[in-house]
Amino acid sequence: MESSKFYRKKVWWNTYRMVLYDPGDEMCWISGVKLHDKFTQCIPVDEDDGFYYRDWNTVQDPRMVAPRILSPSTTPKELAGYYIHSRCWELLSHHELRTVAERDMNTLRLALRTKYTQTGYQPKCWNPDASQEDPVRTKRVSDAISSALKQGRRRKTTKKKKKGKRQPAPQKARVGSCNLPLELLCMIFDYLPSQTVAFIEKELGVSMGNMYWRSRISTEFFYEIVGVDDERIDWKQLCLKLERQLATSTALVIRRYLLECMDDIMEIVRRSRSYTKWAGQQCKDK
Repeated sequence: MESSKFYRKKVWWNTYRMVLYDPGDEMCWISGVKLHDKFTQCIPVDEDDGFYYRDWNTVQDPRMVAPRILSPSTTPKELAGYYIHSRCWELLSHHELRTVAERDMNTLRLALRTKYTQTGYQPKCWNPDASQEDPVRTKRVSDAISSALKQGRRRKTTKKKKKGKRQPAPQKARVGSCNLPLELLCMIFDYLPSQTVAFIEKELGVSMGNMYWRSRISTEFFYEIVGVDDERIDWKQLCLKLERQLATSTALVIRRYLLECMDDIMEIVRRSRSYTKWAGQQCKDK
């Protein structure tokens, strides 16, 4: 949808979905995507559809609905829904809440209502100019991973050109002159920033290896690295680069905030009766 010529304003927050709820049959589902439009509440019924603009027959189109805004304090009598940025819904697919949404959207809907009654609308003041960079499809993160992959491939090509030399084994942990057990070093390093760990490595002649450095990158936050298991990557350099971006990228600050909000919603879900019943059934099945 965003690649279309109709999508003129290239900003991440310019499209949204709705969590739709029909009280008649108590069904709950996620809508399609719609460009931000203050003139109409029409939105696609199907999750895979997109909607650009309104014309005279939009309301009559069976693929569209015009739900009321779902109030957190009153029970609706007709089709209603919650607004949610399409990027936020995409981010949810990388969070624990994805399992909840796939299993029971009504549980998620009730958790959203509870969250609203606790905190109200947040943020109180929205500044679009301060949040141009996409917090979900963050270019600098994907560029860092792409660059690390290219450098890894170049290193492999260079090694192949050196005929007669054995290929080195994958990088492994090396304790060097340090007398501490590797397991103890890992426990200590887990409490330290990555840049500090890199400095200690150099001073003590210690090499923790690629597996350790990859494990330091949170796949819950940097979900872009999920499935990237290339041994040619210098995971230490990639880890340090991503950690530096945490301190400089507004997009990653927003990503952290959104994930923390989802953590709060997940806690509400865990306290719900339906989730407790489902979790108990999962334990029995195991």
